[in-house]
Amino acid sequence: MSTIRGLGFSDVRPQPGFTATQGDTGGWTGRHTFIIRRTAWANASIRSQFAKGVSITELDTGLSSF
Repeated sequence: MSTIRGLGFSDVRPQPGFTATQGDTGGWTGRHTFIIRRTAWANASIRSQFAKGVSITELDTGLSSF
């Protein structure tokens, strides 16, 4: 089992490699990876951060919006 040091119970840590593509109709599809503790996923407030409609810039403030 791997260990991630310095990851708090409710931390959501974005990883490098965000990609976004624009479709033929003008809509966008994005893909990003995050690290959280497995036990944190049981917390409804953590899961709600990944709900449909939540902006990716809310999860990763290092991304620019346009």
